[in-house]
Amino acid sequence: MMESLDHGICLHLAQLVEDLTTSGSPSLNEDLIKNIKKICRTSDSYVEHTFHLVMKQLNKEHAEIRLSAFQIVDALFMRSHRFRELLVTDFQAFLELTVETDTDQPLPPPKMVARKLKETTLKAVQVWHQKDRKSVV
Repeated sequence: MMESLDHGICLHLAQLVEDLTTSGSPSLNEDLIKNIKKICRTSDSYVEHTFHLVMKQLNKEHAEIRLSAFQIVDALFMRSHRFRELLVTDFQAFLELTVETDTDQPLPPPKMVARKLKETTLKAVQVWHQKDRKSVV
């Protein structure tokens, strides 16, 4: 049975994800990511909602947005079992959007940021695998 989500909290999560991914900053605003983590701790339903918001941003045709979205993924991955389950289920699409596993779908510009996204994602996946061998295949 899925929990009922508070519409106001969902809107707030959407705004937090939007703000974090479109700031243009090379790193996440700590206060905003802490706010997302706090909300996600209250319910797996909010984790699921956040996962879908982040995947939407990963589909944007801008490497800086994708890099920030990846940083949100990285921040939530080791802290939420439900988030790990969702990511592992959609892992092929995640890799296509972050490390260019499909040559027909190159990473969007700017190229320097796309390269950083790819390198950072590959390093993080190695760390995830070392820390939680059961989740990441």
